[in-house]
Amino acid sequence: MRLIQSFLIFTLLISFGCDSEKKESLYLDYLIWPSDEIDNFRVYESLGTDSSTAIILATQKMEYLKDSVISLEYLLLREDTVPINKSKEKWSPDNRMQLIYNSFYEYDIRVGLMEVRGKSIGPVSWDLEDEFSFQFEYRFKTDSAMLMTTNSVYSLEFTKIDSLFDTSKDCLILSSFTNTKLEYTDERPDTTVSNTTIRIYQKKKGLVYFSQKNRNTTMTYRIKTE
Repeated sequence: MRLIQSFLIFTLLISFGCDSEKKESLYLDYLIWPSDEIDNFRVYESLGTDSSTAIILATQKMEYLKDSVISLEYLLLREDTVPINKSKEKWSPDNRMQLIYNSFYEYDIRVGLMEVRGKSIGPVSWDLEDEFSFQFEYRFKTDSAMLMTTNSVYSLEFTKIDSLFDTSKDCLILSSFTNTKLEYTDERPDTTVSNTTIRIYQKKKGLVYFSQKNRNTTMTYRIKTE
C-alpha cells in the first residue's frame, strides 16, 4: 500500500503541466510557464499533513516542432533533487494532445536510480474537447513479480477562480479519476486503489495548484510565492 501511495504523488503532475501569427492550442496559454521559469526549478509547497513530502520541485522544457506543434517535458523531483517522475507530451494547434511517455524512478541498491517507463495501452492522442482516457502498464525492475496498471479518465474546464488569488484569475481545471492496480505473480494478493485529482492552471503562469484524494489520504500542493 505504501508503494501505491508513493506512486500516486508521482503522477499528480503528469503533464497538463510561438509564433503569434500561427494558430495555437486553446490550452497552451495555461500550460506553458513564464519564459524565465522554463528549464528552472519551480517549487510546490504542501498544504496538508497527509502529503508524504513537504516540497516538490518541477521543471518544464519546451520545444517548437513542425506545423506549430509544441513539445512539453516535465520532471518532478524531491526537495533533495532526487527524480520522481518524468513525462513528455506534444500539443497541436487543433487542440489535440499526444502523450509521448510517462515514467517514474525506482532505487536499486546495486545500480542506483532506474527509470521505469510506462507502456501505453490504447490511444495516446486525444481531442481535448471531450473527456479522454489512457492506460499504462509499468514493469518494476526491483520486483519482477509485480505489474502496475493505471487507468485514468480526464476532463477539462475553463473558469475564473479567486479563492487562490487576490483577484479573480483565468484558470484551466483538469479533473481526473484513476484506478491503480497492482497485480502479482507470487502469493501476494492483487491491490487496487482509486483516486481523484484536481489540477489548476493559471493563464500565463502554468500549474499553480494540485490535489489528490483517495480513501486514506489527501495530498495538496500550491506553487510557492515570494
